[in-house]
Amino acid sequence: MLYFSCFNILNIKHIAKLFHNYFAGNQCFVEQKKKESVFGHPHFTNTGVTGSGDANQSVVALENQNDSDVIPMHYHTSSPANDPIYSLFPTSSTPREIFYGVSSLPFALINGSTPLSFSNFSANQNAVEISSLYDSPFSIDLDAQYEGSVDLDVRITSLGELTNEDLLLHCAIVKSEVNITESVASGETVFYNVVKQFLPNSGGVSLKGNWDLNEEQTFSVSWNPSSVSELSTTSMVVFIQNVNNKQVYQSESIDLSSLTSSPFDLQLTNVLLYPNPVTQNLIVDSPEVFYSMSIHDITGRAIWSRNYNEKYASIPVAWLKNGVYLLTIEFNNQRITRRFVKQ
Repeated sequence: MLYFSCFNILNIKHIAKLFHNYFAGNQCFVEQKKKESVFGHPHFTNTGVTGSGDANQSVVALENQNDSDVIPMHYHTSSPANDPIYSLFPTSSTPREIFYGVSSLPFALINGSTPLSFSNFSANQNAVEISSLYDSPFSIDLDAQYEGSVDLDVRITSLGELTNEDLLLHCAIVKSEVNITESVASGETVFYNVVKQFLPNSGGVSLKGNWDLNEEQTFSVSWNPSSVSELSTTSMVVFIQNVNNKQVYQSESIDLSSLTSSPFDLQLTNVLLYPNPVTQNLIVDSPEVFYSMSIHDITGRAIWSRNYNEKYASIPVAWLKNGVYLLTIEFNNQRITRRFVKQ
């Protein structure tokens, strides 16, 4: 007889699927979970490597489907070929390659420890769902302010007793979207969840090894963006990682665009896009009137557009091939772009 105790009632959809796939005939007890683990998802890529475009698309699809459980971080490397994204952000990838022992590309891990398959989406999905059920030994709370520089306060709270842990706290600047005009072998023009830099450095900050229940530690870090406009596509990601087994114990992120948003900007953050992933019709539900929409594929190629004067629309997408797409919604003198997955 098999017993599991660390399931959160919020994960009931995961539990049902896991029962079907793995635990038929076994008895399981469901208890309240203290804190879900939102884990880091490192992905190493290089635009000059054969198959990198398909791998990037597969990873982004998995991340979009599990956006409440996964905080993605994509590292563009300096070798084996020149990568224009690495040229933009050259400081972050090499130390992390060494840390994870990356020997070939593309390379990705689920929760910092489980290798990801670029050809078996269902196996990756099952691994993500299993990882999302584990209790985290920590919670992370973030508070940020912007007055010329971004000042981030981090509070870590232990959710149980820990002994002899070898832990590091990392803080990274992550660009949600980076566009290039340079031609690359994969044909891509848009890249997602790109790690720009670590603060204060890629080595991280050592945490104490022994923790009592509800014990706290606080940290502060600052970042100077090149301009206020850079905040619009940037987040700060904080995660706690075990040095020995590479497991990410907890992650948290904050969208820096919220630090400078106008009331209209804040309204646009409430635009709903569902279901995602989608098979037949994609619903757009907005608090503001939109005037046009367009769909681009992962390479940035426009494949559909239509004019509107609505707050609600249903877009037929059954004709699209399975994959990741970008939906651009045009408002009055402003636009937003959202990703969706066609299955």
